[in-house]
Amino acid sequence: MLFILTAVGMAGTAAIVTVSGEFAAATPFGRTGVIALAVVTIILAAFGLVALRRGAAGSYRRPLGYLLVLAMVSAAVLAFCFFVSGVVTSGAGYLPAQAAVLLGLTGRAVLAAKPERQER
Repeated sequence: MLFILTAVGMAGTAAIVTVSGEFAAATPFGRTGVIALAVVTIILAAFGLVALRRGAAGSYRRPLGYLLVLAMVSAAVLAFCFFVSGVVTSGAGYLPAQAAVLLGLTGRAVLAAKPERQER
């Protein structure tokens, strides 16, 4: 469920920025940067889902958890920029804000998960 909501939030943000130049101007990343951030965030959330389902080893969990936290911070910066840039664009800030919270929860779950098999 976390993956689906994160993917919808970031894909929606990418779609809004792609369609409107005003929304693209409100971000520090630009149109291309927001689309790249959305794609990377969705891919990291998918890897987080796979790591939680399969019980990835600790050597893979820790970097993935940190990358998820980094994606969370990037989505939070994007949401903050939407919120403070103007009345029209402030409504679009809820999608990356929701995605940032869900990425943080996924990253926390990945870092706290116990591997199913023992490392050697």
